[in-house]
Amino acid sequence: MKTFLKSALFIAGAIVLGTVAYGQTSEMKASIPFAFRTATGTLPAGEYTISDRHSLNGSILVVLRNSETKHAVLVLGSPVDTYSTGTPAVLFHCESEGCAMVGLRSSEGTVNYAHYGSKSRKAESAAVAIPLRPSTAD
Repeated sequence: MKTFLKSALFIAGAIVLGTVAYGQTSEMKASIPFAFRTATGTLPAGEYTISDRHSLNGSILVVLRNSETKHAVLVLGSPVDTYSTGTPAVLFHCESEGCAMVGLRSSEGTVNYAHYGSKSRKAESAAVAIPLRPSTAD
């Protein structure tokens, strides 16, 4: 229990201090037409608000919130890969077992996220990019 409490306090501190230190918070929306996995669980298809905050160690902490259920999860990603830029999108890796969120792309770079997919090398797979739009656009 003490380890969990320390971890929760560390994550909360990283959110607050990261936001204060960098002052960079953006909010985007995406309509994701399929259920998908993250390192913290499986989320249903739906409209999602995606908010990111830079942590002190350069990694990106993202909050995914389902617009209908208001359920939210935190996902910790790699530092921004500034060589992999493009149209803002949520990136997925899809296999026969389903899809996993693997990244967020923007004009500033791509953040990669851990995903837990099939171990089978025979499984057919595809990369899917769902466009992001500003949260004010509906």
